[in-house]
Amino acid sequence: MAAGFTASKILWLQEAEPENYERLATILLPHDYLNFRLTGERRAEYGDASGTAFFDVRRRRWSQEVLAAIDDSGRPLLKAEWAGVVDTVGGEMLATAIKKTKLHGSVTCCGNVASADLPLTVYPFILRGVSLLGVDSQNCPMDVRRHLWEKMANEWRIDGLDRLTQHAPLSELSGHIDEILAGKKKGRTVVELT
Repeated sequence: MAAGFTASKILWLQEAEPENYERLATILLPHDYLNFRLTGERRAEYGDASGTAFFDVRRRRWSQEVLAAIDDSGRPLLKAEWAGVVDTVGGEMLATAIKKTKLHGSVTCCGNVASADLPLTVYPFILRGVSLLGVDSQNCPMDVRRHLWEKMANEWRIDGLDRLTQHAPLSELSGHIDEILAGKKKGRTVVELT
């Protein structure tokens, strides 16, 4: 989950301003709010929904697993669910991931947008042998990055992403904006300036 994802911002709100978090009923991105004001409907297109980290692009539905991943019970261990976790958020999300990691599982951490704090006990580490591994991607050599980008563009590519993206020349932008305002647009439109 990248730092800019809506999920990490909601985690921050839950931890930093719990009274406002309790009042939360609907989450809308700025342009979705504009659409709501124009149409009265609360909607998000697939590309934006996937950017929340709560939306499963492959299944085209909200991910109950991610929504349930936020635990604030204070329990030192939770039901073991994962052998491995990649966390880019930190804070309560990272703590929950560690508490839910199976015996001898590994958790990687490469971000702290929700919080740099790690609110948990040592129990996951000493009772389950969980390993916490830090990832410093800024120091990754360029040849390794290129190798990974090649894999992501080919064998690791997620099926169906091309259905969420279309290309349009700048001269047709007005028509695409009209579709957005009418709530008929799905996915992303890449505007070609040349």
